[in-house]
Amino acid sequence: MYISILNLRLVLQTLIQQYLFIPSKWKDCYLAYVLNECNGQSVIIFAATCNNALRVTLLLRNLNFNAVCLHGQLSQVKRLGALNKFKSGQRNILVATDVASRGLDIPNVDMVINFDVPSHGKDYIHRFVNFIDTSLIIHAIILNGCCLCC
Repeated sequence: MYISILNLRLVLQTLIQQYLFIPSKWKDCYLAYVLNECNGQSVIIFAATCNNALRVTLLLRNLNFNAVCLHGQLSQVKRLGALNKFKSGQRNILVATDVASRGLDIPNVDMVINFDVPSHGKDYIHRFVNFIDTSLIIHAIILNGCCLCC
């Protein structure tokens, strides 16, 4: 996908970025905290792998969040079902791999959380540029885990 300079300027004008550098063992806890603070908002959480996306989705469901998972190992029918649940508002949290970062039309996303830091800068841009609406302010949060021996 090609990102035009105009789109990047619009993104930069309506984007609030936050970087949270926290111990890896607390990432799940911080994610739950951030989602509690944004209760009711439309959130997309990007994970690096299908297994991690599924793990985060199951964790959030156990904590009574309305989360749905979208990754490349799902069948097309299940992907469309997950996407439709998120678009219709039945679920306000979409946990996805980079399969959701390109070519999807999802309006009115309030926040994009990078649970796992993307390996390439272009992937980071694609993770939120498709969801930007010029009339909204979008929050991009990176939860970067560090290994601390305590």
